[in-house]
Amino acid sequence: MENQTSQTPEPTVEKFLEEVEKKEPDTNNAQEKDQFKEKRENDSEFQELAEQEEEKAREAEKFVGS
Repeated sequence: MENQTSQTPEPTVEKFLEEVEKKEPDTNNAQEKDQFKEKRENDSEFQELAEQEEEKAREAEKFVGS
């Protein structure tokens, strides 16, 4: 049996990430971070969910610590 190799190399994760970085400049990431920061500070529903998650984390620490 012959070992056949394809003419085009398979894309790698590294190549994919390079392409994504080319398509999405850092300014988009900065804007997204700013939006999330504003949401954390001003959105009451977001704050309530964050408090619930913190409470869950404290409860979990009790079990891990004992």
